[in-house]
Amino acid sequence: MNKIGNSSIKTCFGLWLFCILIAHNSQTYAQDYHCLWKLSSRKGTLFFLGSVHLLSEADYPLDPCIENAYENSEAVYFEVNMDSASSMRTQQKIMMAGMLKNQTLADVISDSTYQILARELEKYGIQISMLSGLKPWMVASMLTMAKLNALGIDQQYGIDQYYYHKAKHDNKRIGGMESIEDQIRCFDALDNELKDDMLLESIQSLDDIESEFFHLKNAWKTGQTAEIDSVINRHMNEYPELKKILLDGRNNRWMQRVERMIENQEKAMIVVGTGHLVGEGSLIHLLRDRGYKVRQM
Repeated sequence: MNKIGNSSIKTCFGLWLFCILIAHNSQTYAQDYHCLWKLSSRKGTLFFLGSVHLLSEADYPLDPCIENAYENSEAVYFEVNMDSASSMRTQQKIMMAGMLKNQTLADVISDSTYQILARELEKYGIQISMLSGLKPWMVASMLTMAKLNALGIDQQYGIDQYYYHKAKHDNKRIGGMESIEDQIRCFDALDNELKDDMLLESIQSLDDIESEFFHLKNAWKTGQTAEIDSVINRHMNEYPELKKILLDGRNNRWMQRVERMIENQEKAMIVVGTGHLVGEGSLIHLLRDRGYKVRQM
């Protein structure tokens, strides 16, 4: 598999639709809030940091408020435990999960979608025949990654990667909100429901990525959660099953994990995609509904 394929395997379990929540260049300006929340219990403290899965080198250093939250955390939790996610065995498991069995891509999507996809892939030097054995969700992820790579955006600068390597260096405990198997089941469910829609949406969103770049970057940098939520909902409301699978269902499962952290009086930072922390049904919304006091920082 080519370089693009290898790179996308490592990122396909981010919310591929939210890859537009990225930044290309950074600038210094005053801000009141961040995509960071704090929940304080009797002896523990949880920080919730909205992650951008892909950034550029120019987006660092991060604001001291975010770095202070990390320094005051004894453990860092990601969507999945990134220690196990980076293992060769897990990478092979992901690749196998993204492959079709006894079918080809042409068998599972419409002819019209196949032709549109082929033309789009050619723009990035990818022949669709190279992807014939992959499931639509894997292809959608690879296509989005190809566009982002062309814009100079790289996963190695994502918030997840940054704090993962920082936590490793500082010998902090690392955990995950769900397992790789949980995420594989989510994406398999997408394939069952949204084969053509997923691919067409990913193709159509490519034209919007660059134009929404700076708008969404500034919204993330300044903690404009309502604006981020409106962008997410604009896409998700068209595909309620997508939102149920990728966001709502996972948030509800993660709440059980969060409440155990609260009961155990942990001091931890939880780093998950920003889409999980804004709007109705988000982790922040669920926590406040249950009476927890969570403030944006």
